[in-house]
Amino acid sequence: IQNNSSTDKTYRYKQTLDGCIVEFSALNIHINNGKVYAINGELWEEAPPLTKSLLSEQVLLANALKHFNAKVYMWEDNEEEVRLKSFTNQPDATYYPKGEKVLVPVDLDNPDSDLRVSYKFDISSKVPYDRKNIYVDVQNGNILLDLPLIYNNTQAEDVIGTAHTQYSGVREISTTFNGTEYILKDNTRGKGIYTLNCKNTNKYDRASDFTDDDNIWEDPTASLTTYAYAIDAHFGTMAVYDYLLNVHGRNSIAGEGHQLYSYIHYNLIADGQPNNANSFWNGMWMTYGDGDPANEITPFTTVDVCAHEITHGLTTYTANLIYRRESGALNESFSDIFGTAIEFYATPEKANWLIGEETGRTMRSMQSPKDYSHPDTYKGNYWVTTGTDNGGVHTNSGVFNYWFYLVSEGGSGVNDLDNSYEVTGIGIEKAEKIAFRLLTVYLTSNSNYSDAAFLG
Repeated sequence: IQNNSSTDKTYRYKQTLDGCIVEFSALNIHINNGKVYAINGELWEEAPPLTKSLLSEQVLLANALKHFNAKVYMWEDNEEEVRLKSFTNQPDATYYPKGEKVLVPVDLDNPDSDLRVSYKFDISSKVPYDRKNIYVDVQNGNILLDLPLIYNNTQAEDVIGTAHTQYSGVREISTTFNGTEYILKDNTRGKGIYTLNCKNTNKYDRASDFTDDDNIWEDPTASLTTYAYAIDAHFGTMAVYDYLLNVHGRNSIAGEGHQLYSYIHYNLIADGQPNNANSFWNGMWMTYGDGDPANEITPFTTVDVCAHEITHGLTTYTANLIYRRESGALNESFSDIFGTAIEFYATPEKANWLIGEETGRTMRSMQSPKDYSHPDTYKGNYWVTTGTDNGGVHTNSGVFNYWFYLVSEGGSGVNDLDNSYEVTGIGIEKAEKIAFRLLTVYLTSNSNYSDAAFLG
């Protein structure tokens, strides 16, 4: 159940067969004042009988791991296992995959696709750093789907500090005084916002607090080894929480005050990446590398990028859009949409329609996607049809990004399909409400552009 307001509720259901979930199925029942006013979703009419598995779970997992082909898995690193137990507060928690028997469509892009009985394994690797759901056919061990998921015991006092940020000027931030020093921890929002220092390692469990003596967070050297860019992430995360609560009435990304952890100075190179110019949501927390100084790229802790990553978490807890092809493009676009909306909310004096430009590397433009070789027309110029980047999720997102810009600001022209358009903008304040409701109420995990157009 999802409470959209005091009188408006959405009940979310999954299709099952003999207790076995049909993956990516959905039935959303929308109720206002006790009456059903809308139903939407995606169901399969025909399902195969649940035949007995011809292969053991161990064999199926071995096939999944062979396909995943990581050098080091998370459960092979004892420090990561300890960190997971601590983070989840579950002493038996482990990254070691446990199979779940499900029915899965053979072709996600075909609504009439056959369903196959499979085991789903949630697999996390350390080197390279990755996380995926792998679906293995129980009859023959074939890989059916490969879906990415990369989405103190002391008396303390919550206080307001002054942060001299690198990207957003001087800002107030919530910190915690532990009796001797101030740390980047905010206990006033949901279940907490916590910003930690990985100290140029790839070890989450070794991360430590960022501290300051007088709660005036100022680093004149802007060193990558200090809290210079960490306070930007802390401020950006606070802005995301406040925006969700004040604009949409949602208590953090899961609606129940979900803790928001950010890990700064993470060494992505140690995870096999070419440089540290990246950030990501891994399904549980945010991670930020230190950029690429050789190419004058600074850490990705700007407000719009922080909000972009955290929105992947919001998407996980709502529509849960699969990270491939059109659903993945929508997933990326919603992160850009709310990254931009939160930038206008938190720092309106410097907000614009570009993504990440303050880092020295502009990634996308919502106002003019083609400036960065992204399409602004469905299946128009620059549309990706190959399997690159999970089917072009970062590129094809330009279409929905441009939709949001047009709805907000308006515009006219002739698109790549020779169709004329003229849109009168309604303002970002109204447009963001439409986008939020579309993501959190109507869309389902396998939704595509057609679904978004119809349900929006």
